[in-house]
Amino acid sequence: MAAAVEGAKVVVVAMSGSYQMSANCRLEAEFALTLHKPIVPLMMESQWRPTGWLGLLLGAKLYIDLSKPSALTAGGKARELIKEVSQHYHPHKHVSKPVSTGGSGEGVAPTHEIVKNARTMSVDEVGKLLQENGLNQYQNTFRDLGIDGEVLFALSRMGHTHETADHLNTVFGVAKPTHTLKMMRMISDIFSLN
Repeated sequence: MAAAVEGAKVVVVAMSGSYQMSANCRLEAEFALTLHKPIVPLMMESQWRPTGWLGLLLGAKLYIDLSKPSALTAGGKARELIKEVSQHYHPHKHVSKPVSTGGSGEGVAPTHEIVKNARTMSVDEVGKLLQENGLNQYQNTFRDLGIDGEVLFALSRMGHTHETADHLNTVFGVAKPTHTLKMMRMISDIFSLN
């Protein structure tokens, strides 16, 4: 737990009555505060508000309300969460490189011409990218969630971790491990350095 907090760029706190009562959750949150880690609070229970140590720790921070079952499927909350988390990264300046179709020899065409400016991809362009990478079954979900190039960039900054895979599964509905790996690779490739 300590190593995870130490290595984190941001700590997401999924607040609930159970979270507040957990001694381990309290230690983790207080440790994050001690290390001056940015904390992104999520409200996981409706009709509940943090009090005591958790209320004090959060102070006047605004939280993202995920207490309703439809919160992530409505699109706005998933986008809000990803953007909030991504604000705490300090990405270095880089030039995006297109995903290639592979193979050998010269003249390998990128799978999607738009990836030269991957961060500015529209929701529709992300859908085309998914289709071209054999992930077209996620086009509707990504469109409904409003996933564009900025959101993909935020995901790329999370790296190839179990948390990223879990995020793709729970937020975006990417359930098959092979699809998760394929999607992580696609995202990594379009934002890798030249």
